[in-house]
Amino acid sequence: MKILRIFVPFLVWASIVGPACAMKSVGLFLPELTVATAPDGSGILANIESNRDLSDSEPSGLAGYLLWAMVPAWAALLAVICYQRWIWKTENERLQKRTGNQSLEINRLRFKMDQIETEKAAELLRAQLLMELEISERELTEELRRSEEKFRILFNFAGDAIFIHYPDGKLIECNQRAHEYLGYSREDLLERNFLNLSPREYSETISQSLANLKESQNTFYETIHVSREGKTIPVEINSRLFEYQGEYAVLSIARDITERKRAEEEKAELADLLRQAQKMEAIGCLAGGIAHDFNNILQAVLGYTHLAMKKLPPESVAHKHLEKVDQAGQRAAEVVQEMLTFSRQSQKDMRPIQLQPVVKEVMKLLRGSLPSTIEVRTQVDPGCPAVVANPTQIHQVLMNLCINAYHAMRDHGGELEVSLVEVIVEPELVEEHPDLHPGPYVVLRVCDTGHGMDQSTLLRIFEPYFTTKSAGEGTGLGLAMVHGIVKIHGGAVLADSTVGHGSTFEVFLPVHTVESTTSVIEDIEIDAPLGTERILVVDDEQLIVNLAEHSLGDMGYRVNGYKSSTDALDTFRANPSAFDVIVTDQTMPHLTGIELAKEISKIRPGIPILLCTGYGESLMGQNIQMSGICEVLKKPFDEMVLARAIRRVIGNQEVGRRS
Repeated sequence: MKILRIFVPFLVWASIVGPACAMKSVGLFLPELTVATAPDGSGILANIESNRDLSDSEPSGLAGYLLWAMVPAWAALLAVICYQRWIWKTENERLQKRTGNQSLEINRLRFKMDQIETEKAAELLRAQLLMELEISERELTEELRRSEEKFRILFNFAGDAIFIHYPDGKLIECNQRAHEYLGYSREDLLERNFLNLSPREYSETISQSLANLKESQNTFYETIHVSREGKTIPVEINSRLFEYQGEYAVLSIARDITERKRAEEEKAELADLLRQAQKMEAIGCLAGGIAHDFNNILQAVLGYTHLAMKKLPPESVAHKHLEKVDQAGQRAAEVVQEMLTFSRQSQKDMRPIQLQPVVKEVMKLLRGSLPSTIEVRTQVDPGCPAVVANPTQIHQVLMNLCINAYHAMRDHGGELEVSLVEVIVEPELVEEHPDLHPGPYVVLRVCDTGHGMDQSTLLRIFEPYFTTKSAGEGTGLGLAMVHGIVKIHGGAVLADSTVGHGSTFEVFLPVHTVESTTSVIEDIEIDAPLGTERILVVDDEQLIVNLAEHSLGDMGYRVNGYKSSTDALDTFRANPSAFDVIVTDQTMPHLTGIELAKEISKIRPGIPILLCTGYGESLMGQNIQMSGICEVLKKPFDEMVLARAIRRVIGNQEVGRRS
C-alpha cells in the first residue's frame, strides 16, 4: 500500500509531462497542423496550408521526438525503481528487525513451550509416580493385610500357648490356645500377670529365668499353670527377649507337657516294675543257687534233731531244747520256700477251686489269734465263680495280708475286713495295671484301719526284703511272696493306702471259664511206714547219706549209701537185683539224679526211684517220668515223709504187677 501511494503520483506526472513534451516536438515539426472542432464537440485535424509528408522529415527530428516523449517515463521509472529499492531496503530492514524480534519471541515462546512441556512431562511423571506409588502402597497394604492375616492365623491356631509380655509379667497379647487351655476369655487373661499364672512357689524360678534373658536372649524352664477351674497343667516354656515399640518385651511359648509327664511317670513305673522284677529274678537266682546247699544243711539239722529226740524222753529238758531247734529249722525251711515261691513260674497243683472255703478257713484261724481290740468282718459272696489256683498258696496269700493288717493295728486296734466278690475289669483299669485283662475276675480284698503308708513306702512294698517292721518281726518277703504267687496265677495285686487311714489290698484272680479234666489223685497216708526192703541211697553230702542210713535203718530197711553217683551206678550195674528202691539226690558231680535214674532204668526198667532236690519246682520242666522217677521229694523233709514215699512207690509197683 505504501508503494502504491508513492508510485501513483509519479505515473500521473509522467502522463502529463510526457504528452506535453511530445506535442512540443510535433509543433516543431508540423506548424501547419490545426485543429478544428466539430459541432458535436469532436476534434478534426486539418492541415490545409501544408500538406507535408512526415516521412520526408529528418530522422533526427523523429528520434528527438521519441526521446522527449520517453524521458519522463524513464525518469519516472528510474525514480520508481530507486524508490522501490529504498522501499525494499527499508522493508527488508524492518522485516529483518521484525524477524529478529519474532525470532526472539519465537525462541522465548519455544523456551516457554519447552518449559511448559517439561512441566507437563514432570507433572505426568509425577502423576505416574504417584499412581505407581499409590498402586505400590495399595499392593503393600494388601500384602501387609495378607501377611497380618497369615500371622494372625499362625498366632491364634498354633498348637502351643503364646504370650507376649513385659519382663515384669504384664501381658500385651496372647493367642487363642492360651486362653482356651487356661479357661479365661482373652480380655480376662490380658488383665492378669504372666507370673501369676503359676503357683507362688514357682514365681522365684520364673523371675530368675526372665532376669537371665538379657544375657542369654533365650531360656527354657518348666513350671505349672493353674487354669480358671484350678486344674494344674505342667508346661514347658521357651522365652525370648525382643524389642517392641521401643521397649523390651518377652515372647513366651508354653507347651502343655501333661502327656509327656504322664508318659514319664508310666515309664518310671515300668522302670520300677522292671527293677522289682529284676530284684525278684535276682532273689530267685540267689534262692535257686543257695537252696540246694541250704536245704542240705537243714536236712541234716532237722534229721539229726529228730534222731536225737527219739533217743530222749519227751519230758526231758534236752528234748524240749531239741524241739526248739526243730521249730527254728522248720522256720528256716519256710523262708527258703518263700524265696522259691515268688521266684519260680510253676503252676504245679493248680486246679479249679472255690475260694469261699479258703477264706472261711483262714478267718477261722485268725479269729482265735487276733486280740479283741481288732474287729474282724467278713463279706463273702457265695455266688463267686471258681478260679484256677493252688489252694495252699491262696491260703498263704490271704494269711500274709491279714497278718500285715494285724501288725498295722496292734497298737491302737481297729477293723479288719475281708471280702470276696466278683467284678468285671474295664479297659480303663487295664491301662493303669497292665497285668490285668478285660473280663471277669474274683477279687479278694483285705482292708484295715491301721496307720497306713505314704506313697514312697507304697511303691516299695513288693520289693524283696523291704519291710517297715522292727528287727526280728519280719523277713521282708511276705508281700514279695504274695506278689509272686498272684503273678503265677495270672492275676494282680493292687494296693492303696493313706497315712492315718489304713490300707487296702486287692487280689485279682481270673475267673475259671473252662472245666478242667485233670483228675486229682489223693495221696494215701500210711500210718506205719516200716519195711525190710533194700534201699540204695545216693547223695554228695555224707551227712545226708549217714542220716538216711540211720533213720531208715531204725525202720527196718537195709540201706547202702554212696556219696558218688558213678560208684553207685557201678554197684547197681554189678548186681541190679540187689536193690528194691533207689533214693538219689539231684545235684551231684559227674551224674545228676535224673541222669543216674535214666542209666538205672536202662539196666532194670520199672525199679522205683525217688528223686530228692533242694531246688523246689525247678525240675518240673524236665521230663522226669521218662527217666523212671516215681516221685520228687523237696528238701528238707523228715524221715517219716521219706518212709511214706518209699511205701507208696513200692505199693504202686505191686499194684502194677497185679494188674
